[in-house]
Amino acid sequence: MSKILMIGDLNPASCQSATMQFLSMAEGCSRHATRVDVVTQRLRKHPPVIELKPKNLHLHARLPRHSFRWWQHIRLVLLALRRRYQLIYLRYPQVPMNVLWLLRLVSSGKVVVHQARFEIAAKPSRSRLVTRWRLNRQLRLARKAHGVHVSTQALASLLIAHDIDDRKILLINNGSQLSKIYPLAHDASFKRFNLDPDFVYLGFVGTLNDRQDVTTALKALALLKDKNPLVKFIIAGEGPALASLQAEAEALGVIDQTIFFGAIAYQDLNALLNTFDVALAPFTLAHTADAGLCPLKLRDYAAAGLPTVVADVPGIRDEQYEANWLHAYPPEDAETLAQLLLNLVEQGVERINMRHTAREYAQQHFDWKHLSKELITQSQRVGRKPQRSLTTHSLLEK
Repeated sequence: MSKILMIGDLNPASCQSATMQFLSMAEGCSRHATRVDVVTQRLRKHPPVIELKPKNLHLHARLPRHSFRWWQHIRLVLLALRRRYQLIYLRYPQVPMNVLWLLRLVSSGKVVVHQARFEIAAKPSRSRLVTRWRLNRQLRLARKAHGVHVSTQALASLLIAHDIDDRKILLINNGSQLSKIYPLAHDASFKRFNLDPDFVYLGFVGTLNDRQDVTTALKALALLKDKNPLVKFIIAGEGPALASLQAEAEALGVIDQTIFFGAIAYQDLNALLNTFDVALAPFTLAHTADAGLCPLKLRDYAAAGLPTVVADVPGIRDEQYEANWLHAYPPEDAETLAQLLLNLVEQGVERINMRHTAREYAQQHFDWKHLSKELITQSQRVGRKPQRSLTTHSLLEK
């Protein structure tokens, strides 16, 4: 494929998962195309969170952050008309329908929209009217585009249940930047963050909100404290739940065993991950039961070669994982989580083998270079013949 246009209504300097996914996919696509143009929101003080090095990848940070976008929409259409892209990829939920229609009209290739959630399940607190309007808009975008990129089986099934042609669905996993996230020696990472190497470190990285069930992890730590006092829990990230989690750690008596790192720059992420002995990916069931999850943190944990304990929510079981590095527990079950963590903490030699297995799995399945090629390949044939079977595989089955 020669030319690709990727349009993302997101801040390229943000360390949010949407930005990471979009820019990583763009960088991967640049390996398989002669030119990739990336349009995002305007940059202010900070550079893009991922350094975009390929010479054939061009960043156009020109979208206003709020309203008055009509002129930029015209420029997008003119850019598509001039370049004649073979693929136009939109991570832009609020793109006007007429702009999508014009992009299809002037493009010689396919227009693919990315959908990360199902609006009817996104925010139960919304009024029924607003939810219905957003859902209708999401479905119209899916019908007008040539293809719809989703990352979970559950979301694909929901779209198909709402009469989206299954031949339009591009079911493609999320990945990790394997050249930037990789195993390191623990000693250097401990020294960098001034951590005592005599302790065993559990770790979490992510936005602290109601989707991330860090509260259950703190409860499990409280149960674990008496059985193994050398265990500490690193929490890296910021968000609306930070203050309440600090209060929860204090109330549970584990504030001395908990290290709140705050926000971590992407450049420091690999070193921080390599301080973890066991990584945690806790999620609440209420916010994941419908569309499922395809969390980037799980891919980064595997890329760093980390034994991982994850809440068994929809999306986690979409693929067949190697069981000896990934361990699932029932969501919001602190006792089961504590027992799993205790078993892993006591398996020092086995954890070394798990590290090798996790990294190998990431190299085979979570490399953005391969995933972006899959996006290009599927987009070329979308709508012409059925895609791969959208059957669900069991995550931890033998």
